Order: sequence, then C-alpha cells, then structure tokens
Amino acid sequence: MQGSIRWYSATKHYGFIKVDGDKTKDLFFHLDHITSRIEPFGGERVEFLLDKHNGKTHARHVRVIE
Repeated sequence: MQGSIRWYSATKHYGFIKVDGDKTKDLFFHLDHITSRIEPFGGERVEFLLDKHNGKTHARHVRVIE
C-alpha cells in the first residue's frame, strides 16, 4: 500500500500515515517500523504493509519513496 506521512513526532518516534484512496483512515506507525534510511518529517510518500496487533491495524515495513 501507499500513502503520505500526515504527522510524525521525532521526540515520540511515532506518527500517522494518510492512506491513498481512504479519506477517513490514518494508520499508526512507529519509528521501529521504518525500513528506509530516512527518518520521516511529514508529507513524505511511503510504501508499507498492514499488520494487526491487539485488534488494531497499523503500518509495518514503512519505506519512504525517494
């Protein structure tokens, strides 16, 4: 899947991705789930996989599209 980083906190090391084609859903991600060498700041285009943990869907294997 693809989307854009909507918000990211460098101090808290987590953020939210706005999923392409879904105007209502933002996905949580943690810095540990970033697989590219670039730390996101917001607005970057990313590719990612979906994962469920404790009944909640979040993004894993997030890669900034350069």
